[in-house]
Amino acid sequence: MKSVLSKCFAFAVAIAVLISVLCFGSGVSASASPQNVIRIIVDDDTFKNYYNEDYEKVYCMICDETTDEDVSSWMSNNAEMTQVGESNTWSYDLDEHGITLDHSHHYTVMFTADLIGAMTDELVIDNYDPAKDYTAVFTELFTYESFTEVPTYQYKWIGENEFDVGMDIIRISADKNTFWNPIDRLYCRIVDETAGEEVIEMGRMTQEADSDIRSFDLGKHGVALDPEHTYTVKFHDGRAESTLLTISEYDRAADYTAVFTGLFIYDDVTGMNLSEYKWINDAVILYGDADCDGEVSILDVTVIQRVLLHYTCDSFNEKAADVDGNGLDITDATLIQRFLAEMIDRFPVEGSTAHLR
Repeated sequence: MKSVLSKCFAFAVAIAVLISVLCFGSGVSASASPQNVIRIIVDDDTFKNYYNEDYEKVYCMICDETTDEDVSSWMSNNAEMTQVGESNTWSYDLDEHGITLDHSHHYTVMFTADLIGAMTDELVIDNYDPAKDYTAVFTELFTYESFTEVPTYQYKWIGENEFDVGMDIIRISADKNTFWNPIDRLYCRIVDETAGEEVIEMGRMTQEADSDIRSFDLGKHGVALDPEHTYTVKFHDGRAESTLLTISEYDRAADYTAVFTGLFIYDDVTGMNLSEYKWINDAVILYGDADCDGEVSILDVTVIQRVLLHYTCDSFNEKAADVDGNGLDITDATLIQRFLAEMIDRFPVEGSTAHLR
C-alpha cells in the first residue's frame, strides 16, 4: 500500500514539476500579459469632455500601408475596443479578431470614439513585435484649429514616451472667484522663451478629485522642460486668463503650483480679465487680508460680510479670508475682529503670517 502511495505521490510531483517547467521554465509566467493587444489610454480630458458628452465605444482602425488594405475598419464594425474593467484604458485584442500582423509590413493605427466625431493622428508600427507593449498615450490635447475643424488628438506609443508620468506636474488653485464660475475647462499654455517656440499651445487641465486644484501632467503629454531654458506659463478658460508666470532653471522636483493673489485686472489691449497668479513658492499669503490691500483691517471684515451676503466686491481673496481653513463663513469675520482687538495673536489656519501693525 505504501508503495502505491509513494508512486502516486511521485507521479503528482512529476506533474507539478512539468507544469512549472512549461509555465516558468522558459521565463514565461503563467499570468503573463496577453500578447497581440493594442491599447489606448483615454482619460477624462481627451475625447470625453470636448463636447461634454460621454463616449460609449472606442475604435481601433489599422491600415496595412504596405498592401494599402484596411486590417480593421470602423465601418465594418470589427474595430471596437474593450474597456479594461473600470479603468481609462481600452484594448483591442488582435487574436480575438483573427488578425495577424506581418512584422515586415508598415502599419498605421488611428483611434476614434463614437458620439464625438474626433480621431487621433496616425500612429506608425514598423517591424511589429507581438510581445511589445503597444499602448498609446496622448502627448497634446488639441490645437486652436480644433475649434473650426474636427479635433485631431496627438498620440504616441508609450514605449516611445520616455518621460515619466506623474513626475512633472504644473498645478493651479483655481477657486470660484478667479476665472468664471463655473469653470468648464481650464487650459495651460507653455512657451519656451529661450528657444522662442511654443511647448504646449492649449493643454486641457485635469481637476483633481474633490478640490479646486487643476493639474497638467507634462510627462503624460510627452514634454520635458530644459532646466537651462526660461519658460512662461499662462492659464485661461477662454474668457479670462492669468498673467504670465515665469519658470527659470526648471526643477522637476519643485512644486509648480500657482495660487491666486488678486482677482481680476481688465486688460484694455486684449479686452480680457487677467487673473493675477504666482507660483506657490513665490506667493506670501497675508491671511485676514480679504480685500487685497496689503494689511489686515476692519475693512476685511466688511468685505467678508458683503461676500457672504452675495454682494460684489472689487477685490476679494477667499483663500486669505478663510483664516480658520474650514471654508469661508461668518466665523472668519469674527476671528479677524478678535485678531484686531488683540484677543488672539494669530489665525488658526496653517501658514498664517498675519501680525498686528
